Amino acid sequence: MRWALGLAAAAAAFAVILILFGSLFRPTIATEPAPRDPAAIAEVEALRDVSFDPANPIVIWRDVDYAEGPDAAWYPKHESPLLAERVAQGLLPPVQERVGSEPMVVEGVEGVGRYGGTWFRVAPNLRDISIINNRLAGAGLVRWSPYGEPIVPAVAKRWEHNADMTEWTFHLRRGMRWSDGHPFTAHDYVYFFEDEVLALNIGLRTYMEVQGELGTMTAEDDHTLRLSFPHPNPLLLSKLAGPAPYVAPRHYLEPLHPIKGDRDKIRASMQARGLPTPRANYQAVREASTNPERPSIAPWIRRTASDIPPVTFVRNPYYWAVDPEGRQLPYI
Repeated sequence: MRWALGLAAAAAAFAVILILFGSLFRPTIATEPAPRDPAAIAEVEALRDVSFDPANPIVIWRDVDYAEGPDAAWYPKHESPLLAERVAQGLLPPVQERVGSEPMVVEGVEGVGRYGGTWFRVAPNLRDISIINNRLAGAGLVRWSPYGEPIVPAVAKRWEHNADMTEWTFHLRRGMRWSDGHPFTAHDYVYFFEDEVLALNIGLRTYMEVQGELGTMTAEDDHTLRLSFPHPNPLLLSKLAGPAPYVAPRHYLEPLHPIKGDRDKIRASMQARGLPTPRANYQAVREASTNPERPSIAPWIRRTASDIPPVTFVRNPYYWAVDPEGRQLPYI
C-alpha cells in the first residue's frame, strides 16, 4: 500500500515539474492579433461576397452579328496546340471548317482564358461518368446563364413562338458537326424523339408533354426545327435548358436501330459486343459516356472504351463554341 502511494506521489510531483518546465519555454501569446492592412481585408471580403443584382445577372453568352463573317474578332481562328498539330499532319480540317460560321460565343466570368490543364473528378460509379455529357457539359438547344436566368442560345442561335406558345421554331447554327465530322442537322432531333422516345421508349419525353399530351416535332429543313403542342407550352425553354440531352446522331445510330436498322450490321455489332438482343446492342452503342465510337456534340468526348480507371475524355475537335477572340473551346 505504501509502495503504491509512493508511486502516486512521485507521479504527481513529476507532473508538476513538467508543468513548471513547460511554462518557462511557452511562447508569449499576444492578447491582440497583429494589425492587418485594411486594403487586404477589403480584398478578402470582396472575394467572399456572393451577392448579385437580380436585374443584371451574369451572362457569359455573347450576342454577335454573324454577317460580319471572317473579319469579326470572334470568328474561329485559334485552337488548342494539340489540335493544331493534327491539322498540320492532315488529320483534321482547319478550325474554321470544324466549328462553322455561326459558333456560340461565350466568355467566362474571369474573361478570356488560355489552353491547357486537366480536369480531375472522382466518379463513385460507372453511371456517374455519364453526367459529363449533360450536367457538367451539356449541349442543348438553349442553356442557362450562371445564375439561371436568362435562358440564352446554345445549339439554337435564335427562336420564336406564336402568340399562345403552342408552336415554337428553333433556328440551328450553320456549320455545326458531330465529333466525327458528320453534319449536324434538325433531323437528329426528330430521330431522337420519333425513333428513340416514341418507338423504343428510350429517353425522356417530358419536354414534349403539355397537360399529359405529347406535341409533334418537324424538321422544316436541315437548320429549322418546329415543335407544335396541343396546349400552350410557356415552360418549354426551361425544360430544354435542363441537363438531359434531346438529340441523337442519326447517321450513326439508325443503321443499328432494332426496328428499322440494317440486320447484318446489327448482328455484327451484337457479336462484337457480346450482347444478346438488338435492343441491348442499341442501348450500348447509343450511350456517349461509355461508347467512344458514338458521335457527340459535347465539348469533351470519351477517349477509350475501358471502364478501368482512369476514364479519360478529350476535347471534341468539332466543338461549336469560341471565345470573343476566336479561340475554339474548351480550353481544358
